[in-house]
Amino acid sequence: MKTIKKSIVLLTISAVLACFGVLLTGCGDPATGEAKGFISGSDLSAAFTDIDAYKGYDTAYYGQVFQIENDGTNTYFQIWQDYTNLNNNTIVVFPGKPGVSENDYVYVEGRIIGKFEGENAFGGKVTAMKINATKVEKTSYMDLFVPTKLSVDVNQTITQKKYSLTVEKVEFADTETRIYVKAANDGKSNFNIYTYSAKVKQGKKQYEQKDNFDADYKSLPSELMKDAEDDGIILFPALERKDFTLIMEGSSDDWNESLKPFKFKVKIPEE
Repeated sequence: MKTIKKSIVLLTISAVLACFGVLLTGCGDPATGEAKGFISGSDLSAAFTDIDAYKGYDTAYYGQVFQIENDGTNTYFQIWQDYTNLNNNTIVVFPGKPGVSENDYVYVEGRIIGKFEGENAFGGKVTAMKINATKVEKTSYMDLFVPTKLSVDVNQTITQKKYSLTVEKVEFADTETRIYVKAANDGKSNFNIYTYSAKVKQGKKQYEQKDNFDADYKSLPSELMKDAEDDGIILFPALERKDFTLIMEGSSDDWNESLKPFKFKVKIPEE
């Protein structure tokens, strides 16, 4: 569905360049001079119903890039201002190369310079807000959707037969809990790590590991070779900000080596 919607609003880069080529060189350009005002947040979302009324206003917003092109001088973007629902198309020009790629989440500051109306490759009508940007900075899914409300350093290691797991820290967000785990293999065989069966016990409740495909967090490998180490995030539903026990399982490729579950008793300080 996301791919279909992107195709419907995607403009050819020539259309984007033409959009800015006329406006940025015109007389009485709203991109220059003193701003008429400032608009952001829910007010900016509402402004898409009457874009021209906010021509000359400064704005700041977060969005998601779905098209990007550079002509050697400027970088041109199409960015969803409503990144949750893939809505409110903005066409943004920025002088330079901000180090941003397609699908990145970004923070934008700039001047609204009017409304663009054109056609996509299918002949459908596309309307977008045109913005002359002074700042485009990459941000993350985590910062936008599930910001950390409490971070606790743990640094607790359990080693069995030279196979080690370390809980480095825990991050509590409103809708999820992120446990950062490092694995090290100083043993004599491959180390298998079963993150899919990881569990948390908090009070009388048990929580299963979960996935968040939109976030694309780094995950621990399922197998770690000899003399190797790696780290990743194990994700759980939102836990109470209280002590809990994390249980993880692992094994060695050497069937003569038996590993018990790795049980971490994680202490969370009172707020």
